Amino acid sequence: MQGMSGTAAMQMLRTEPALADVPIVAFAAHAFVTDRTLAIRAGFDGVIPKPCLPDDLFDRIQSYLTHSRRGD
Repeated sequence: MQGMSGTAAMQMLRTEPALADVPIVAFAAHAFVTDRTLAIRAGFDGVIPKPCLPDDLFDRIQSYLTHSRRGD
């Protein structure tokens, strides 16, 4: 979102009850261990590093949806 960091957007989405069970994943160019740790601590469910092949991206997103916050 223009004018808003990914972390700020994620925190805003986390306040919406209708989105409570939706996993929020950072898609980041910087995916060093430290960056991933900070993203998880900030509230993201995971981090997908860029660049990412389309099939790998699909598989990762599918994995996050399968293992939603509800624990389904």
